Formats: sequence, C-alpha cells, structure tokens
Amino acid sequence: TAAARIEELIEHLEASLAALRSESRNDTLTLIDRIESVTGKLNGTRLALIHQAALTSAAGDELDHRLHNSNRATIRQVRGDIRLARELESRYPLLLDALRNGQLSEQQARAIMTGLNPLQLTETQSVRCQTELIGYATQFDPNELLALATRMVEVIDPDHADAKDAARAERDARVAHASRSLTIAPDHHGSMLLRGRLPLADGELLLAQLAALMPSAESYTHT
Repeated sequence: TAAARIEELIEHLEASLAALRSESRNDTLTLIDRIESVTGKLNGTRLALIHQAALTSAAGDELDHRLHNSNRATIRQVRGDIRLARELESRYPLLLDALRNGQLSEQQARAIMTGLNPLQLTETQSVRCQTELIGYATQFDPNELLALATRMVEVIDPDHADAKDAARAERDARVAHASRSLTIAPDHHGSMLLRGRLPLADGELLLAQLAALMPSAESYTHT
C-alpha cells in the first residue's frame, strides 16, 4: 500500500539523516538548501492530504481534533492548516503544486495568498498572478513576495487600493483622535509648559493660533 511504501521510505530517510555528515562548508550549505526544498515538498503533500482527509471525514469525526491528538501543534494551528489546505486547493492550486514541487516554501505561499486574498480574482487573473509570483520565488523572500502580490492587486483593481487607503486613513484618524492629549502648566519660572499629542489638522490649527499670539522678535528689542 501507499502507506507501507511511505513508512519504508521514512525509515530509510531517518537512517540516512542519522548518518549524515558533511565534509565542507559548501557541502553543508548545499545540504541545507536541499533539505529546505524537500521540506517544502513534504509540507505541500501534507496540506494536500489534509484537504483530502477533510473531504472524506465522516460525521462526528472531527479532523482538527484527530490532527491535534499528536500534540505537535495547538488546535488553533491545526485549524489554520486545514483552512490553508482548503484555500490552496480551491483558490490557489498552482501555489500548492509549486509547494509540492519544491519551488515555494510554505512561508512564501502564505505571503502570496495574503497579498492576493483581498481581491476576488478571475480565474485568468489568478493563474497569471500565481504563475508570475512563483517565478519570483528564487529571487524574493516572503515579505518581498507579499509586497509584490499586494502591488499586483493594486494594479488590477485601483479602486480597491483607493478604498483600502481611505480606510487606513480613517483608521489612523480615529487612533490619532483617541490618543490626543494636551497639558498646559506653569514651570514656576515665568513660563508655561505645553505637552501633548494632537491630530495633525488640530496641531496645525493650534500652531497657527500660537504663532498669531506670539510677539514678533523685534518687540523684544530695546531701543
């Protein structure tokens, strides 16, 4: 059976890893690179199997609890993996294939999905974006791929990008308003101390009013 063949392969792999030694730094770095690639393939295969298991789960047989029984991950992480597997299969099959082929790491795949998710892409748009971003995987890390994917969405749907910017500006304004403060107190040496935080527009208005009240430098000159 497939399970028996996998078990045999794992036993052989474990024995090989236990005996693994490198002769030079270059060999070590090469091995690290190969292991990272294989890890991506295993993660992709694992996610595909998780989705398959989710589709074939019987009533009352909760997959998240079954996977959590190993105690290798929290229940929250397990449920996140199930969602990730479902989304890869349904919306980003090219990313899943790239994972299984070792072209992407799981972190890179997650970053691409995060960047593309805000927009409901057409099938053609999705295929083009996934293909282009997979092609960049050897050049850019997850944060950079996230930025690229986000930029793709902005180019495809500028209105969505504008709405996102407007929502961000509104959120920043609410935060600024909520955190505003102003304290004015004498320093007991003939001056007043001002300390605080104001939204930009309010601060500019206050500054203009203070400037209008301040005497000119010439008024301090004694003749």
